[in-house]
Amino acid sequence: KQAGYALDDKIEVSIQTESDEVKQVLEIHNAMIADALQAKLVDVLESADVNEEVQIDGAIVTISVKKV
Repeated sequence: KQAGYALDDKIEVSIQTESDEVKQVLEIHNAMIADALQAKLVDVLESADVNEEVQIDGAIVTISVKKV
């Protein structure tokens, strides 16, 4: 939403954290997350349009988004 993309824009999303627990959940639900976001999930995203830090169960998670 913050990036102002249209629904048909193609995007890449990177979700980074130091938490092993969050990493495990992300790996298990990778396909579902990508489908829900209508995005390609990537390990590293250079030159992101938007970066957001959130906390999930006390773990800091950085979500980066870029239009491709």
